[in-house]
Amino acid sequence: VDSAAVLTSSEPVILADKCDGILMVVNARRTATVKLNRSLELLLRVNTNILGVVLNQVEQPTLNTM
Repeated sequence: VDSAAVLTSSEPVILADKCDGILMVVNARRTATVKLNRSLELLLRVNTNILGVVLNQVEQPTLNTM
């Protein structure tokens, strides 16, 4: 089940409570640490089983070949 961002509405928290577990998807370029922590706090408050976090849009370092 895909849902909106946790902090944008109450729907994600309600859905998370009905699921066996969730996988959070986080945009590395746009999601502030404070917002991620707040989202996790809300989900843990309803005893959500957080299976893991996918970090999207991660900048990869360039490799120097010398």
